[in-house]
Amino acid sequence: MGHAYNFRDSEGPKGTKMPSAGPKTLRRLEVTPGKNGGHSVNHVFNYNPGPGPSHPDEEHIFGASEGPKLMAHLQKHLGIKAPAPPPVPAAGPSANALEQ
Repeated sequence: MGHAYNFRDSEGPKGTKMPSAGPKTLRRLEVTPGKNGGHSVNHVFNYNPGPGPSHPDEEHIFGASEGPKLMAHLQKHLGIKAPAPPPVPAAGPSANALEQ
């Protein structure tokens, strides 16, 4: 029977040294809508042709109220430069109420 190991394991069967995973290079991001109104972002990495295991995919979940966090995540991992969103006005009396 084969030996199952996590790609982060430093030792394989019978104490043999396992090769480390190759460079972690992003191949693509997959964004899918969630049932709760949020989104799931799946990072798919390039296959490691050399010795050792490849990096497993990573999934990140963002809730319906985490739109700005989702966008920051996508900008970071895709290298997109975007202007900061405008500030949200502070809660309190409106300007019209102050004029009266």
